[in-house]
Amino acid sequence: MNEEQQNQLLQKIDERIAERLTEQANQIDKRFDAVDKRLDQQDDQFARLFTHMNDRMNSLEEKLDTKADKADIEKIMTPLDGIVKRLDDNEAEHAAVTSQVDRHETLLQRLAKQLGLN
Repeated sequence: MNEEQQNQLLQKIDERIAERLTEQANQIDKRFDAVDKRLDQQDDQFARLFTHMNDRMNSLEEKLDTKADKADIEKIMTPLDGIVKRLDDNEAEHAAVTSQVDRHETLLQRLAKQLGLN
């Protein structure tokens, strides 16, 4: 095989490799196109779902806003105010009882000392 034949053979091999690489690149491109289409569809579905959920949340917020008018808030706040007042009263009474117990304890300790019961 002479040099010219070798060059022709190498050129054919190069052409064949180039053809195969082009075919594989085209196949890969087709696969990526299919993946791109699926991702685009999923993006569209997600956008529709997000829009739907956002609309639903806005609708619920509007319903809550209309239901929570002043009369309803007063219905809740009045009992809560009563509970807070009772807690304050109980706290004050507890402080008074604690003070009285402390005074009784001091008095009992003095009596015990005077009676020699220590």
